[in-house]
This record gives sequence, structure tokens and C-alpha cells, in this order.
Amino acid sequence: MITPPIISNSILSSAPLTGTDWIKTTQVLGIAVSSWLLSTVKINSFDTGSAGVGVVTGTLFILPNTAIITSAFNANGNVGPDVLLISQAIALGLSSVPYTYTGASPIVSNGASVITTTIAPYPALLSILNSTFNSFAMQPLPNIVNSYALGISNLFLSATGTGFIAGAPIVPPAPASGVSVCNLV
Repeated sequence: MITPPIISNSILSSAPLTGTDWIKTTQVLGIAVSSWLLSTVKINSFDTGSAGVGVVTGTLFILPNTAIITSAFNANGNVGPDVLLISQAIALGLSSVPYTYTGASPIVSNGASVITTTIAPYPALLSILNSTFNSFAMQPLPNIVNSYALGISNLFLSATGTGFIAGAPIVPPAPASGVSVCNLV
């Protein structure tokens, strides 16, 4: 299950950064990212197997691609040695969190699921980050908040994953394939 402490502790333990502002920032990221993942991010999976109705369950994998986060910071005019450390913390931290996706499969009852696309809206994450920073009485520069939102959403857009479908097949059995829309849990 995705929770704010799991995300913030994972980011915090992934880099040698210290200080109260960094600790508060990881708490903000934990709250904002977990809220965003559970409320806004959608997973499209391609399902194949036996015809019928089933439930998709799978695992989403995030690659620890530091360059994606660093590019977001650089695109917003942020450079320097701390950018690489922050990027590593976010990429490594988010890639080490276990993510599960689930949803209804209206066409396939038993078979395999592969993620085809992840819908990870950057504007929604930006809005959640802004309000969460405000609730912590933190006022980072807009280009910093934008960097976090852009980098994290792009990291999730690059996600992969696989899973399975279990359910009630039709009789007589027939092959089927289709797309399911899933949520992270």
C-alpha cells in the first residue's frame, strides 16, 4: 500500500542530504505523491488470456532514472551539485517503493497483464505539491516545485509492469485480449 511515510522515508534514505528543510521536503513529497498516485494516476494494461470477466492485479516498476529528474530541474533553471543529489534521492527513493495496480478486466478472465501506458498528469501533481508545501508553511520558489512535479510525473510515465488476471471464464473457453484501466493501491 502506498502511504506518505513509505514514500518520504524511501526518498530520505536514498541520499546523503540532511537538514530540517530537506526532511520537511521529503514529508511534503510523501504526502503529495501518495495522494496524487492514489487519486489521479491511471494504468492502462493490455490483457490476454481466456475470454470472460476478471480482476487485474499487477506490479508497477519505476526505474531509478536520475536523468529524468535532473532534466526537470535543469529545464526549470536549477543547476548545481545539490540538483544531482536531490534527483538521485527522488529517483532511487521512488523506484524502491512497491507499487500494486488493480482493476476490472471486462474481456479477459484468466491470463496475463502488461502495462501499456501510465497516465500521470503533471498539473495535478503540481497543484497538490503547492498546497502541501503551503500546509507545511514552506514557500519554495515556483521553479523548484515545478521541477519536482515535472520530474516525478515523467518518472511515472516511464513505468513498466506486469500482472495477471483471475476471474470467471466463459464456457466453452475462447481466447481474448483487451485493455483494462487500473488504479494504484
